[in-house]
Amino acid sequence: MRQARLFIGLGIALHVVFFVLMLLGVEPFHTFFYLFAWWTFIPVIGVINAGRAGNSLIVGPRQQLAWVAGYSVIVWLFFEIWNFRLHNWLYVGVIELTWLRWLAYTVSFATVLPAILELERLLGNLGIAGRVPGPVIRVSERLLNACVIAGLVMLALVLVLPRYCFPLLWVGVVFILDPLIYRRDRVASLLGQAAQGSYALFVRLMLAGLVCGVLWEFWTTGQARSGSTRYRFLISGKCSRCRWSATLASCRSHCSAISSGSCYDSPGRPMPGGAGES
Repeated sequence: MRQARLFIGLGIALHVVFFVLMLLGVEPFHTFFYLFAWWTFIPVIGVINAGRAGNSLIVGPRQQLAWVAGYSVIVWLFFEIWNFRLHNWLYVGVIELTWLRWLAYTVSFATVLPAILELERLLGNLGIAGRVPGPVIRVSERLLNACVIAGLVMLALVLVLPRYCFPLLWVGVVFILDPLIYRRDRVASLLGQAAQGSYALFVRLMLAGLVCGVLWEFWTTGQARSGSTRYRFLISGKCSRCRWSATLASCRSHCSAISSGSCYDSPGRPMPGGAGES
């Protein structure tokens, strides 16, 4: 327990130090703050989960960090491929060294699933959304197949009407994957939980995603205010000044918040490779 407390204290202290160095523009913390922020935050949450319930995915004898991080990279690359069609986000200010750029991409993408899943477990360990009862759903083979078909239809709509249907990408993937998870592990499946009349896992995952989004916005806004790149998007004809950093270290999308409008880095001047450009 004492070692865990020391680790948590050290992680928080390093996080604060890295944040201050980023604000001061000290490299590499300014450019790569995304990596320093998440890879001090995630282990701290993992240690807390391991100490409270022994159910951390990244800390302890049953840790699966390599698997979770690996799947995270694959999942986010899937969305990056879709972005070639959607043009919902882009990265500027990336470094020219190819090997270093892709190394940073990989380490950045590897944070997505560990952060969300560890936060979901932390919420459960803290008793947040521990019991969320709801209607019992009778899960049948027909329902599982219908979910997969619905997910595929959603992805087709995203391809045909990306400007209006882009949010369906994130929903459609869940409709396709959850039936597969149900067949392997009903406890880990949203449908499996709904079959028991419990929606606690769904609520905790949504809350974890919300917390991660807020943290991401806070950290990247700090980067922007310290002199990093700022974006300006046109969403359905209206200008949205997002002011979020998209340096190499900030390799996460402004997902489901940006439509396929044009992107500008100054009034009237489109950014190379921005949405709406080839």
